[in-house]
Amino acid sequence: MAKTSIRFSVEAFRVQNKQSIEMVGEMTLLYTSVSTAIVGRSDPIQQQFAITSEQWEAFWKQVDLLDVWSWTEYHRVARDGWKWSLELQRGDRQVTASGRNAKPDNYTEFRRCLNQLVGGRLG
Repeated sequence: MAKTSIRFSVEAFRVQNKQSIEMVGEMTLLYTSVSTAIVGRSDPIQQQFAITSEQWEAFWKQVDLLDVWSWTEYHRVARDGWKWSLELQRGDRQVTASGRNAKPDNYTEFRRCLNQLVGGRLG
């Protein structure tokens, strides 16, 4: 199988919440959520998700249709807000992109596709 990897994270500053998704096996994603907004709670919540071949194919098809491979950096100056980062690789195609208080036009659709892989855990 060709080299495939996924690493995505999103962090909201005001609510002090960070979520991430990382590929930890050929057909497995690890979802992690860390919230420090609740006093005394900083232990991460983690859950692994087994991804079927059909789910993978649908996800990668959407990545291609959304042209996620062309993403770069997106930034807008703001006092507070959020940031995100993405690293994807599939075969000889790869992208590293990030944003702070800004995103590409098709970010929401991509995030929706990624969220489906982890059972709707991304907030």
